[in-house]
Amino acid sequence: MNKGVSMTDKFFIWFDRNRKTIGYTVAGLNILGGLSLLSGGQLTNGWLQIFLGGVIAIDTATTP
Repeated sequence: MNKGVSMTDKFFIWFDRNRKTIGYTVAGLNILGGLSLLSGGQLTNGWLQIFLGGVIAIDTATTP
């Protein structure tokens, strides 16, 4: 009978504490990946990743 905090609960507590940092990191990586795709000639995929990164950044900024 384990009465401590489960690993799942620990993950969600950690994720909640670092939500903004994780969100901005994922958004930045998406935007950089999109720019990389644009420079390689993949226009549709590049713009899609840049758009997705922007949406994630806006969501992160507006989430309390």
